[in-house]
Amino acid sequence: MNLDLNGWLARRWIRIAIWSAVCVLSASKFLYLSADFPNYSLWMIDQAKFTDEGWWASAPVAHALTGHWHVAGDYNPAVALPVWPILLGMVFHFTGVSVIVARVLNIAISIATLGIVFVLVRRATNARTGTPALLAVLLLSASPFAFVFNRLAILETPIVFEFCLLLLVASFASAKRIWPLVALTLLTAAMLLTKTTSALLVPAVFWMAWSAMGLRPAGLLRAIAAVAVLPAVLVKGYAALVAALGYGADYQYFFGVNAMPDIDWSRTFSTLSNFFQNCIWIDRVLYPVGLLSWSRP
Repeated sequence: MNLDLNGWLARRWIRIAIWSAVCVLSASKFLYLSADFPNYSLWMIDQAKFTDEGWWASAPVAHALTGHWHVAGDYNPAVALPVWPILLGMVFHFTGVSVIVARVLNIAISIATLGIVFVLVRRATNARTGTPALLAVLLLSASPFAFVFNRLAILETPIVFEFCLLLLVASFASAKRIWPLVALTLLTAAMLLTKTTSALLVPAVFWMAWSAMGLRPAGLLRAIAAVAVLPAVLVKGYAALVAALGYGADYQYFFGVNAMPDIDWSRTFSTLSNFFQNCIWIDRVLYPVGLLSWSRP
């Protein structure tokens, strides 16, 4: 009896210690928010730290200062990616324009992501103690990579939040439930309208949804419709609406500026090598662990 009691007390204090560490690490993100991003990083374009926050916040800033979100002849990314500008504009309406406020919003989103990750991992592991979920939250909150990028008013933090939320919703999918599929359609479209490259995350959401439906053929069609076909229709419909409202040129210009170069197959090895180095920069522990988990039969 004493051994059981001591074991229960030890687990309880460990959980308290982990949650305390998560709270302290999360609160520390709010410190020195005016600090700049470190120089000479492995960010794809190191100069992006000077441009991206302004680009993505340009529409809500212009609206707060002039009453008009669109600046004729300027770069207007909100035409193609409206989700973050709308969210940030709502906050600016109450707080006024401030880079600190924009960064605080992203930090709040990153903290909300921790809660979603906890529930997601707990559902996936079916552990009564919640230890795997606690460790996942601790690792994510302690990641220096996540710490730095969560403190910037850029699109990656909302994307991570939406992706984790999509995985959680997908885990509830079944042949008898309609609401997860409807939610997946709307959330996937919202994620694509937050940042177009988030399309790379859609296969993972599809796999989670199909797995939740038992990998059955009927579930395959439902999952494809919910996370691919219907979101694509919504995004195409949004593009048609934008064109009809007279912003088609801004829409096309956005994709022209951000067009990816053609694939140079002769540089395949160097590209893969750079990709591996960048992933190690992201996290020297979780990335190799993720590879081992993915390769496990």
